[in-house]
Amino acid sequence: MSWLPYLHPNLRGEPDVATAIPRGQGLFARTAPYRTMIVLVDSRLLAVAITESKVRYLLELLTKPVVEAHLYGDDGPLNERRQAKEAEPETTVRPGSVELRPEGRVGRILVTFAREGIPTHRVVMADDSAYERIANAPIPPEYGIGSDAEVRQQADALFMLAAKAIHADLVVTERLLPLLLGHDPWSRVTVLRPEEALPVVGLYLRQQGHFVLGRSPALGSAGGRTGETRMLRSTFWWESAKRLLPEQNRWAIACRSYAKATGDDAVGLLPAALNQRVSQALQARDRLIAAPSVPQDLDTAEDVGNELDQILLWVMAAFDITAKVAHAALAVQAELRYAQWHGNGRWLDEVKKSNPGKALVALVTGNSDGQRLLKILAAFRNTIHGAALSAGGGGPGGRRLRVGDARKAATRGAREGYGRDESPWRRGRVGRRRSLPRRRPPPPTCSLRRAAAPAGARAAQHLDGRHARRATRRCRRHAWATRGRPTSESPGATRDLATRPFLTLISRGHDPSPVG
Repeated sequence: MSWLPYLHPNLRGEPDVATAIPRGQGLFARTAPYRTMIVLVDSRLLAVAITESKVRYLLELLTKPVVEAHLYGDDGPLNERRQAKEAEPETTVRPGSVELRPEGRVGRILVTFAREGIPTHRVVMADDSAYERIANAPIPPEYGIGSDAEVRQQADALFMLAAKAIHADLVVTERLLPLLLGHDPWSRVTVLRPEEALPVVGLYLRQQGHFVLGRSPALGSAGGRTGETRMLRSTFWWESAKRLLPEQNRWAIACRSYAKATGDDAVGLLPAALNQRVSQALQARDRLIAAPSVPQDLDTAEDVGNELDQILLWVMAAFDITAKVAHAALAVQAELRYAQWHGNGRWLDEVKKSNPGKALVALVTGNSDGQRLLKILAAFRNTIHGAALSAGGGGPGGRRLRVGDARKAATRGAREGYGRDESPWRRGRVGRRRSLPRRRPPPPTCSLRRAAAPAGARAAQHLDGRHARRATRRCRRHAWATRGRPTSESPGATRDLATRPFLTLISRGHDPSPVG
Protein backbone atom coordinates (compact mmCIF):
# COMPACT_ATOMS: atom_id res chain seq x y z
CA MET A 1 0.00 0.00 0.00
CA SER A 2 2.93 2.34 -0.65
CA TRP A 3 0.87 4.36 -3.11
CA LEU A 4 -1.28 5.94 -0.38
CA PRO A 5 -0.88 9.75 -0.62
CA TYR A 6 -0.57 10.29 3.12
CA LEU A 7 2.63 8.20 3.13
CA HIS A 8 4.40 10.80 0.97
CA PRO A 9 5.28 14.15 2.65
CA ASN A 10 5.14 16.12 -0.59
CA LEU A 11 1.62 14.94 -1.34
CA ARG A 12 0.54 15.29 2.26
CA GLY A 13 1.67 18.93 2.35
CA GLU A 14 4.00 18.92 5.35
CA PRO A 15 4.73 22.43 6.75
CA ASP A 16 8.49 22.09 6.18
CA VAL A 17 8.08 21.38 2.47
CA ALA A 18 5.12 23.67 1.78
CA THR A 19 7.41 26.50 0.70
CA ALA A 20 8.99 24.26 -1.93
CA ILE A 21 5.62 23.68 -3.60
CA PRO A 22 4.91 26.40 -6.18
CA ARG A 23 1.23 26.60 -5.29
CA GLY A 24 1.93 26.86 -1.59
CA GLN A 25 -0.16 23.90 -0.43
CA GLY A 26 -0.31 20.14 -0.58
CA LEU A 27 -1.92 18.31 -3.47
CA PHE A 28 -4.76 17.01 -1.32
CA ALA A 29 -5.19 20.15 0.79
CA ARG A 30 -8.78 21.21 1.34
CA THR A 31 -9.90 24.13 -0.79
CA ALA A 32 -13.18 26.01 -1.02
CA PRO A 33 -15.47 24.07 -3.38
CA TYR A 34 -17.79 26.94 -4.35
CA ARG A 35 -17.42 30.32 -5.98
CA THR A 36 -17.94 33.61 -4.15
CA MET A 37 -21.49 34.32 -3.03
CA ILE A 38 -22.83 37.71 -4.17
CA VAL A 39 -25.37 39.30 -1.82
CA LEU A 40 -27.25 42.60 -2.02
CA VAL A 41 -28.47 43.84 1.37
CA ASP A 42 -31.14 46.47 1.89
CA SER A 43 -29.59 49.29 3.93
CA ARG A 44 -32.84 49.56 5.91
CA LEU A 45 -31.73 46.44 7.77
CA LEU A 46 -28.91 48.37 9.45
CA ALA A 47 -31.46 49.99 11.76
CA VAL A 48 -33.18 46.64 12.36
CA ALA A 49 -29.86 45.05 13.36
CA ILE A 50 -29.67 47.30 16.43
CA THR A 51 -32.53 45.41 18.11
CA GLU A 52 -32.60 42.10 16.19
CA SER A 53 -29.65 39.85 17.04
CA LYS A 54 -30.21 37.51 14.09
CA VAL A 55 -30.06 40.38 11.62
CA ARG A 56 -26.84 41.66 13.17
CA TYR A 57 -25.36 38.16 13.12
CA LEU A 58 -26.23 37.89 9.42
CA LEU A 59 -24.49 41.20 8.71
CA GLU A 60 -21.42 39.90 10.55
CA LEU A 61 -21.29 36.70 8.49
CA LEU A 62 -21.61 38.64 5.24
CA THR A 63 -18.20 40.24 5.83
CA LYS A 64 -16.38 36.93 5.23
CA PRO A 65 -13.90 37.05 2.32
CA VAL A 66 -15.80 34.29 0.48
CA VAL A 67 -18.91 36.52 0.41
CA GLU A 68 -19.20 39.63 -1.73
CA ALA A 69 -21.83 41.74 0.05
CA HIS A 70 -23.15 45.11 -1.09
CA LEU A 71 -25.46 47.62 0.57
CA TYR A 72 -28.17 49.46 -1.34
CA GLY A 73 -30.06 52.50 -0.12
CA ASP A 74 -32.84 54.34 -1.91
CA ASP A 75 -31.12 57.64 -1.08
CA GLY A 76 -27.61 56.56 -1.95
CA PRO A 77 -24.77 54.70 -0.21
CA LEU A 78 -25.38 54.25 3.50
CA ASN A 79 -28.42 56.54 3.37
CA GLU A 80 -26.32 59.51 2.27
CA ARG A 81 -28.31 61.51 -0.26
CA ARG A 82 -26.14 62.41 -3.22
CA GLN A 83 -26.94 64.90 -5.92
CA ALA A 84 -27.92 63.13 -9.14
CA LYS A 85 -25.64 63.95 -12.01
CA GLU A 86 -24.50 62.49 -15.25
CA ALA A 87 -21.57 60.22 -14.46
CA GLU A 88 -18.80 58.97 -16.67
CA PRO A 89 -17.38 55.44 -16.22
CA GLU A 90 -14.43 56.97 -14.29
CA THR A 91 -16.75 58.10 -11.49
CA THR A 92 -15.52 57.15 -8.02
CA VAL A 93 -17.08 53.98 -6.62
CA ARG A 94 -17.73 53.53 -2.91
CA PRO A 95 -16.65 50.03 -1.78
CA GLY A 96 -19.45 47.92 -0.34
CA SER A 97 -22.25 49.97 -1.89
CA VAL A 98 -24.27 49.90 -5.09
CA GLU A 99 -25.38 53.14 -6.72
CA LEU A 100 -27.74 53.90 -9.58
CA ARG A 101 -26.91 57.05 -11.56
CA PRO A 102 -28.14 58.60 -14.81
CA GLU A 103 -26.03 57.34 -17.66
CA GLY A 104 -26.55 60.29 -19.97
CA ARG A 105 -28.67 58.58 -22.59
CA VAL A 106 -32.42 58.26 -22.43
CA GLY A 107 -33.65 55.00 -20.94
CA ARG A 108 -30.26 53.92 -19.56
CA ILE A 109 -28.98 53.73 -15.99
CA LEU A 110 -25.40 53.43 -14.78
CA VAL A 111 -24.84 50.92 -11.96
CA THR A 112 -21.60 51.43 -10.01
CA PHE A 113 -20.11 49.02 -7.47
CA ALA A 114 -16.81 47.41 -6.52
CA ARG A 115 -15.98 43.80 -7.38
CA GLU A 116 -12.87 42.33 -5.77
CA GLY A 117 -11.79 45.89 -4.97
CA ILE A 118 -12.00 46.98 -8.60
CA PRO A 119 -14.47 49.76 -9.53
CA THR A 120 -17.09 48.32 -11.86
CA HIS A 121 -19.65 50.09 -14.02
CA ARG A 122 -22.55 48.53 -15.85
CA VAL A 123 -25.17 50.15 -18.03
CA VAL A 124 -28.68 48.68 -17.82
CA MET A 125 -31.90 49.52 -19.58
CA ALA A 126 -34.50 51.37 -17.53
CA ASP A 127 -37.22 49.09 -18.92
CA ASP A 128 -35.42 45.87 -17.97
CA SER A 129 -37.68 42.96 -16.98
CA ALA A 130 -36.43 43.13 -13.37
CA TYR A 131 -37.71 46.70 -13.16
CA GLU A 132 -40.93 46.24 -15.15
CA ARG A 133 -41.94 43.18 -13.14
CA ILE A 134 -42.07 45.23 -9.95
CA ALA A 135 -43.25 48.51 -11.46
CA ASN A 136 -46.26 46.91 -13.22
CA ALA A 137 -47.34 44.67 -10.33
CA PRO A 138 -50.43 45.49 -8.22
CA ILE A 139 -49.51 47.65 -5.24
CA PRO A 140 -50.01 45.80 -1.93
CA PRO A 141 -52.51 47.39 0.50
CA GLU A 142 -49.69 47.77 3.03
CA TYR A 143 -48.11 50.39 0.77
CA GLY A 144 -51.09 52.69 1.22
CA ILE A 145 -52.61 54.73 -1.57
CA GLY A 146 -51.65 57.73 -3.65
CA SER A 147 -48.25 58.99 -4.63
CA ASP A 148 -46.46 57.57 -1.58
CA ALA A 149 -47.39 54.03 -2.62
CA GLU A 150 -46.16 54.65 -6.15
CA VAL A 151 -42.86 56.03 -4.84
CA ARG A 152 -42.35 52.91 -2.71
CA GLN A 153 -43.14 50.70 -5.68
CA GLN A 154 -40.66 52.51 -7.91
CA ALA A 155 -37.99 52.28 -5.20
CA ASP A 156 -38.54 48.52 -5.00
CA ALA A 157 -38.26 48.24 -8.78
CA LEU A 158 -34.92 50.09 -8.80
CA PHE A 159 -33.73 47.90 -5.94
CA MET A 160 -34.37 44.72 -7.93
CA LEU A 161 -32.82 46.29 -11.03
CA ALA A 162 -29.62 46.88 -9.06
CA ALA A 163 -29.67 43.28 -7.81
CA LYS A 164 -29.90 41.92 -11.34
CA ALA A 165 -27.19 44.28 -12.59
CA ILE A 166 -24.59 43.02 -10.10
CA HIS A 167 -25.63 39.37 -10.67
CA ALA A 168 -26.60 38.90 -7.03
CA ASP A 169 -27.31 35.39 -5.76
CA LEU A 170 -29.24 36.58 -2.71
CA VAL A 171 -31.18 39.73 -1.98
CA VAL A 172 -31.83 40.28 1.72
CA THR A 173 -34.68 42.66 2.39
CA GLU A 174 -38.01 43.14 4.11
CA ARG A 175 -39.59 44.97 1.16
CA LEU A 176 -43.00 43.42 0.73
CA LEU A 177 -43.50 43.61 -3.03
CA PRO A 178 -40.36 41.68 -4.14
CA LEU A 179 -41.09 39.05 -1.50
CA LEU A 180 -44.68 38.58 -2.67
CA LEU A 181 -43.76 38.22 -6.33
CA GLY A 182 -41.23 35.50 -5.53
CA HIS A 183 -39.14 33.74 -8.16
CA ASP A 184 -38.33 35.61 -11.36
CA PRO A 185 -37.54 33.14 -14.20
CA TRP A 186 -35.56 35.85 -16.01
CA SER A 187 -33.19 36.59 -13.14
CA ARG A 188 -30.75 34.58 -11.04
CA VAL A 189 -31.69 36.58 -7.95
CA THR A 190 -33.34 34.91 -4.92
CA VAL A 191 -35.15 37.30 -2.56
CA LEU A 192 -35.15 36.33 1.12
CA ARG A 193 -36.02 37.84 4.45
CA PRO A 194 -33.15 38.08 6.97
CA GLU A 195 -34.40 35.10 8.99
CA GLU A 196 -34.48 33.03 5.78
CA ALA A 197 -31.12 34.24 4.49
CA LEU A 198 -29.27 33.41 7.73
CA PRO A 199 -29.45 29.58 7.38
CA VAL A 200 -28.61 29.82 3.66
CA VAL A 201 -25.49 31.91 4.33
CA GLY A 202 -24.58 29.67 7.26
CA LEU A 203 -24.87 26.54 5.11
CA TYR A 204 -22.76 28.14 2.38
CA LEU A 205 -20.00 29.14 4.83
CA ARG A 206 -19.91 25.69 6.42
CA GLN A 207 -19.64 24.05 3.00
CA GLN A 208 -16.74 26.41 2.29
CA GLY A 209 -15.04 25.29 5.51
CA HIS A 210 -15.74 28.44 7.55
CA PHE A 211 -17.25 27.72 10.97
CA VAL A 212 -17.73 31.24 12.28
CA LEU A 213 -19.45 32.28 15.50
CA GLY A 214 -18.99 36.02 15.12
CA ARG A 215 -17.12 38.76 13.28
CA SER A 216 -16.50 42.45 13.71
CA PRO A 217 -17.18 44.94 12.39
CA ALA A 218 -20.50 43.96 10.81
CA LEU A 219 -21.53 44.97 7.31
CA GLY A 220 -22.30 48.69 7.25
CA SER A 221 -20.69 49.39 10.62
CA ALA A 222 -18.08 52.05 11.18
CA GLY A 223 -14.47 51.01 10.84
CA GLY A 224 -12.82 49.35 13.77
CA ARG A 225 -10.57 46.52 14.76
CA THR A 226 -11.27 43.40 12.74
CA GLY A 227 -11.96 40.32 14.81
CA GLU A 228 -13.40 36.87 14.34
CA THR A 229 -14.50 33.99 16.55
CA ARG A 230 -14.33 30.66 14.78
CA MET A 231 -13.95 26.98 15.57
CA LEU A 232 -12.57 23.82 14.08
CA ARG A 233 -15.17 21.75 12.29
CA SER A 234 -15.19 19.02 14.94
CA THR A 235 -15.52 21.51 17.81
CA PHE A 236 -18.23 23.42 15.99
CA TRP A 237 -20.44 20.36 15.51
CA TRP A 238 -19.74 19.10 19.01
CA GLU A 239 -20.97 22.37 20.50
CA SER A 240 -23.95 22.39 18.13
CA ALA A 241 -25.01 18.96 19.36
CA LYS A 242 -24.73 20.14 22.97
CA ARG A 243 -27.04 23.07 22.21
CA LEU A 244 -29.65 20.67 20.86
CA LEU A 245 -29.42 18.60 24.05
CA PRO A 246 -29.84 21.16 26.86
CA GLU A 247 -29.95 18.45 29.58
CA GLN A 248 -26.89 16.66 28.26
CA ASN A 249 -24.51 18.10 30.88
CA ARG A 250 -26.72 17.06 33.79
CA TRP A 251 -27.23 13.66 32.20
CA ALA A 252 -23.46 13.21 31.74
CA ILE A 253 -22.81 14.04 35.41
CA ALA A 254 -25.34 11.41 36.47
CA CYS A 255 -23.75 8.81 34.19
CA ARG A 256 -20.27 9.49 35.54
CA SER A 257 -21.55 9.28 39.12
CA TYR A 258 -23.17 5.93 38.34
CA ALA A 259 -19.96 4.66 36.74
CA LYS A 260 -17.90 5.73 39.75
CA ALA A 261 -20.30 4.11 42.21
CA THR A 262 -20.69 0.81 40.34
CA GLY A 263 -17.34 0.55 38.59
CA ASP A 264 -19.07 0.27 35.19
CA ASP A 265 -16.92 2.56 33.07
CA ALA A 266 -18.96 1.87 29.93
CA VAL A 267 -21.91 3.90 31.22
CA GLY A 268 -19.65 6.87 31.93
CA LEU A 269 -18.57 6.96 28.27
CA LEU A 270 -22.08 6.85 26.80
CA PRO A 271 -22.89 10.61 27.11
CA ALA A 272 -19.90 11.50 24.92
CA ALA A 273 -20.95 8.80 22.46
CA LEU A 274 -24.46 10.27 22.31
CA ASN A 275 -23.07 13.73 21.58
CA GLN A 276 -20.88 12.28 18.84
CA ARG A 277 -23.87 10.53 17.19
CA VAL A 278 -25.92 13.72 17.14
CA SER A 279 -22.93 15.65 15.80
CA GLN A 280 -22.54 13.18 12.94
CA ALA A 281 -26.26 13.40 12.15
CA LEU A 282 -26.03 17.21 11.95
CA GLN A 283 -23.08 17.01 9.56
CA ALA A 284 -24.91 14.53 7.35
CA ARG A 285 -27.95 16.80 7.41
CA ASP A 286 -25.81 19.69 6.16
CA ARG A 287 -24.51 17.57 3.30
CA LEU A 288 -28.03 16.35 2.55
CA ILE A 289 -29.32 19.90 2.17
CA ALA A 290 -26.31 20.91 0.05
CA ALA A 291 -26.61 17.97 -2.37
CA PRO A 292 -29.94 19.06 -3.96
CA SER A 293 -28.67 22.64 -4.24
CA VAL A 294 -26.68 21.96 -7.43
CA PRO A 295 -27.74 20.81 -10.91
CA GLN A 296 -29.03 17.29 -10.50
CA ASP A 297 -27.67 14.07 -11.96
CA LEU A 298 -27.27 10.48 -10.80
CA ASP A 299 -24.26 11.41 -8.65
CA THR A 300 -26.19 13.99 -6.64
CA ALA A 301 -29.12 11.59 -6.28
CA GLU A 302 -26.72 9.00 -4.88
CA ASP A 303 -25.29 11.60 -2.49
CA VAL A 304 -28.77 12.38 -1.18
CA GLY A 305 -29.48 8.69 -0.58
CA ASN A 306 -26.15 8.19 1.18
CA GLU A 307 -26.58 11.19 3.47
CA LEU A 308 -30.15 10.18 4.27
CA ASP A 309 -28.90 6.75 5.32
CA GLN A 310 -26.26 8.41 7.50
CA ILE A 311 -28.86 10.54 9.27
CA LEU A 312 -31.14 7.57 9.92
CA LEU A 313 -28.31 5.42 11.27
CA TRP A 314 -26.81 8.09 13.53
CA VAL A 315 -30.15 9.18 14.98
CA MET A 316 -31.18 5.59 15.65
CA ALA A 317 -27.79 4.98 17.26
CA ALA A 318 -28.42 7.96 19.55
CA PHE A 319 -31.74 6.44 20.64
CA ASP A 320 -30.02 3.11 21.32
CA ILE A 321 -27.47 4.82 23.57
CA THR A 322 -30.22 6.32 25.73
CA ALA A 323 -31.78 2.86 25.96
CA LYS A 324 -28.51 1.44 27.29
CA VAL A 325 -28.35 4.14 29.96
CA ALA A 326 -31.95 3.43 30.96
CA HIS A 327 -31.11 -0.28 31.11
CA ALA A 328 -28.33 0.37 33.62
CA ALA A 329 -30.11 3.04 35.68
CA LEU A 330 -33.34 1.02 36.08
CA ALA A 331 -31.55 -2.32 36.52
CA VAL A 332 -33.71 -3.91 33.84
CA GLN A 333 -33.85 -7.72 34.14
CA ALA A 334 -33.18 -8.45 30.47
CA GLU A 335 -30.18 -8.84 28.22
CA LEU A 336 -28.44 -5.61 27.28
CA ARG A 337 -28.43 -6.47 23.59
CA TYR A 338 -32.24 -6.14 23.53
CA ALA A 339 -32.16 -2.58 24.89
CA GLN A 340 -34.01 -0.53 22.28
CA TRP A 341 -37.02 1.76 22.26
CA HIS A 342 -38.56 0.61 18.97
CA GLY A 343 -40.62 -2.55 19.13
CA ASN A 344 -42.77 -4.15 21.82
CA GLY A 345 -40.40 -6.81 23.09
CA ARG A 346 -39.60 -8.14 26.50
CA TRP A 347 -37.17 -5.32 27.23
CA LEU A 348 -39.90 -2.65 27.16
CA ASP A 349 -42.08 -4.81 29.38
CA GLU A 350 -39.28 -4.98 31.92
CA VAL A 351 -38.73 -1.22 31.78
CA LYS A 352 -42.41 -0.55 32.54
CA LYS A 353 -42.20 -2.38 35.85
CA SER A 354 -40.88 0.77 37.56
CA ASN A 355 -42.57 4.17 37.74
CA PRO A 356 -39.67 6.03 36.06
CA GLY A 357 -39.68 3.34 33.40
CA LYS A 358 -43.39 3.85 32.72
CA ALA A 359 -42.79 7.54 32.08
CA LEU A 360 -39.96 6.74 29.67
CA VAL A 361 -41.94 4.14 27.75
CA ALA A 362 -44.86 6.56 27.40
CA LEU A 363 -42.57 8.88 25.41
CA VAL A 364 -41.99 6.25 22.70
CA THR A 365 -45.30 4.36 22.60
CA GLY A 366 -48.94 5.09 21.89
CA ASN A 367 -49.48 8.01 19.54
CA SER A 368 -46.56 10.10 20.78
CA ASP A 369 -44.06 11.98 18.63
CA GLY A 370 -41.34 9.61 19.80
CA GLN A 371 -43.29 6.58 18.60
CA ARG A 372 -43.89 8.10 15.18
CA LEU A 373 -40.25 9.13 14.80
CA LEU A 374 -38.95 5.70 15.82
CA LYS A 375 -41.32 4.01 13.39
CA ILE A 376 -39.99 6.10 10.52
CA LEU A 377 -36.37 5.58 11.55
CA ALA A 378 -36.78 1.82 11.87
CA ALA A 379 -38.49 1.52 8.48
CA PHE A 380 -36.07 3.66 6.49
CA ARG A 381 -32.84 2.52 8.12
CA ASN A 382 -32.28 0.46 5.02
CA THR A 383 -28.58 0.10 4.29
CA ILE A 384 -28.15 -2.70 6.82
CA HIS A 385 -31.51 -4.45 6.99
CA GLY A 386 -32.93 -4.03 3.50
CA ALA A 387 -32.68 -2.61 0.01
CA ALA A 388 -31.15 0.83 -0.22
CA LEU A 389 -32.85 3.89 -1.64
CA SER A 390 -32.27 3.99 -5.38
CA ALA A 391 -32.17 6.91 -7.76
CA GLY A 392 -35.00 6.82 -10.25
CA GLY A 393 -36.11 8.95 -13.14
CA GLY A 394 -36.92 12.60 -13.20
CA GLY A 395 -37.30 15.59 -15.43
CA PRO A 396 -34.91 18.43 -16.23
CA GLY A 397 -35.48 19.90 -12.77
CA GLY A 398 -34.28 17.01 -10.63
CA ARG A 399 -34.02 13.32 -9.86
CA ARG A 400 -36.18 11.09 -7.70
CA LEU A 401 -35.52 8.46 -5.08
CA ARG A 402 -37.53 5.26 -5.12
CA VAL A 403 -38.90 3.98 -1.82
CA GLY A 404 -40.44 0.54 -1.50
CA ASP A 405 -44.21 0.35 -1.19
CA ALA A 406 -43.89 -1.71 1.99
CA ARG A 407 -41.91 1.03 3.74
CA LYS A 408 -44.28 3.73 2.54
CA ALA A 409 -47.26 1.76 3.81
CA ALA A 410 -45.57 0.99 7.13
CA THR A 411 -44.81 4.63 7.85
CA ARG A 412 -47.87 6.33 6.32
CA GLY A 413 -49.65 6.71 9.66
CA ALA A 414 -46.52 8.03 11.37
CA ARG A 415 -45.89 10.57 8.62
CA GLU A 416 -49.48 11.75 8.62
CA GLY A 417 -49.17 12.29 12.37
CA TYR A 418 -46.72 15.11 11.66
CA GLY A 419 -49.32 16.88 9.54
CA ARG A 420 -47.15 16.75 6.42
CA ASP A 421 -48.34 16.61 2.86
CA GLU A 422 -47.91 13.20 1.27
CA SER A 423 -46.86 14.53 -2.13
CA PRO A 424 -43.14 15.07 -1.30
CA TRP A 425 -42.91 11.45 -0.13
CA ARG A 426 -44.73 10.00 -3.11
CA ARG A 427 -42.71 11.99 -5.62
CA GLY A 428 -39.41 11.84 -3.75
CA ARG A 429 -38.06 14.90 -5.55
CA VAL A 430 -34.34 15.45 -4.98
CA GLY A 431 -33.87 19.19 -5.31
CA ARG A 432 -34.11 21.45 -8.32
CA ARG A 433 -31.73 22.91 -10.84
CA ARG A 434 -30.36 26.28 -9.93
CA SER A 435 -30.03 27.18 -13.60
CA LEU A 436 -32.91 28.00 -15.91
CA PRO A 437 -34.41 25.34 -18.21
CA ARG A 438 -32.90 24.93 -21.63
CA ARG A 439 -35.95 26.53 -23.18
CA ARG A 440 -36.04 29.82 -21.40
CA PRO A 441 -39.40 31.57 -21.19
CA PRO A 442 -39.74 34.52 -23.57
CA PRO A 443 -39.48 38.11 -22.38
CA PRO A 444 -42.42 39.83 -20.69
CA THR A 445 -43.51 41.37 -24.01
CA CYS A 446 -44.82 37.95 -24.99
CA SER A 447 -46.91 37.84 -21.82
CA LEU A 448 -48.41 41.21 -22.69
CA ARG A 449 -49.14 40.00 -26.20
CA ARG A 450 -50.88 36.89 -24.88
CA ALA A 451 -52.93 39.01 -22.46
CA ALA A 452 -54.20 41.16 -25.30
CA ALA A 453 -54.87 38.11 -27.49
CA PRO A 454 -55.26 34.84 -25.49
CA ALA A 455 -54.37 32.68 -28.47
CA GLY A 456 -50.85 33.09 -29.75
CA ALA A 457 -52.08 32.94 -33.32
CA ARG A 458 -54.26 36.03 -32.81
CA ALA A 459 -51.29 38.11 -31.78
CA ALA A 460 -49.33 36.74 -34.70
CA GLN A 461 -51.95 37.94 -37.17
CA HIS A 462 -50.54 41.45 -36.86
CA LEU A 463 -47.11 40.29 -37.95
CA ASP A 464 -45.84 39.04 -41.26
CA GLY A 465 -44.39 35.71 -42.40
CA ARG A 466 -41.47 34.38 -40.40
CA HIS A 467 -41.94 36.89 -37.57
CA ALA A 468 -45.51 35.66 -37.09
CA ARG A 469 -44.45 32.02 -36.80
CA ARG A 470 -41.61 32.93 -34.45
CA ALA A 471 -43.94 34.90 -32.15
CA THR A 472 -46.42 32.02 -32.07
CA ARG A 473 -43.75 29.49 -31.09
CA ARG A 474 -42.40 31.85 -28.44
CA CYS A 475 -45.83 32.28 -26.85
CA ARG A 476 -46.39 28.54 -26.85
CA ARG A 477 -43.03 27.98 -25.14
CA HIS A 478 -43.92 30.58 -22.53
CA ALA A 479 -47.24 28.85 -21.85
CA TRP A 480 -45.43 25.51 -21.49
CA ALA A 481 -42.70 26.89 -19.21
CA THR A 482 -45.14 28.66 -16.86
CA ARG A 483 -47.92 26.11 -16.66
CA GLY A 484 -48.96 25.31 -13.13
CA ARG A 485 -46.86 28.12 -11.61
CA PRO A 486 -48.39 30.83 -9.43
CA THR A 487 -48.69 34.13 -11.21
CA SER A 488 -46.65 37.10 -10.13
CA GLU A 489 -49.87 38.87 -9.15
CA SER A 490 -50.85 36.11 -6.72
CA PRO A 491 -50.21 37.13 -3.08
CA GLY A 492 -49.50 33.49 -2.27
CA ALA A 493 -46.82 33.03 -4.87
CA THR A 494 -44.19 30.70 -3.47
CA ARG A 495 -40.45 31.20 -3.66
CA ASP A 496 -38.44 28.43 -5.25
CA LEU A 497 -35.35 28.19 -3.04
CA ALA A 498 -32.46 26.22 -4.43
CA THR A 499 -31.56 25.06 -0.92
CA ARG A 500 -34.94 23.49 -0.11
CA PRO A 501 -34.12 20.19 1.64
CA PHE A 502 -35.43 16.87 0.35
CA LEU A 503 -36.79 15.67 3.69
CA THR A 504 -39.03 18.23 5.33
CA LEU A 505 -39.39 15.89 8.28
CA ILE A 506 -35.72 15.87 9.20
CA SER A 507 -35.17 19.58 8.60
CA ARG A 508 -38.62 20.88 9.48
CA GLY A 509 -37.34 23.19 12.22
CA HIS A 510 -34.76 25.93 12.36
CA ASP A 511 -31.16 25.26 11.60
CA PRO A 512 -29.79 23.82 14.87
CA SER A 513 -26.21 24.89 14.38
CA PRO A 514 -24.96 28.25 15.69
CA VAL A 515 -24.35 29.50 12.13
CA GLY A 516 -27.85 29.79 10.70
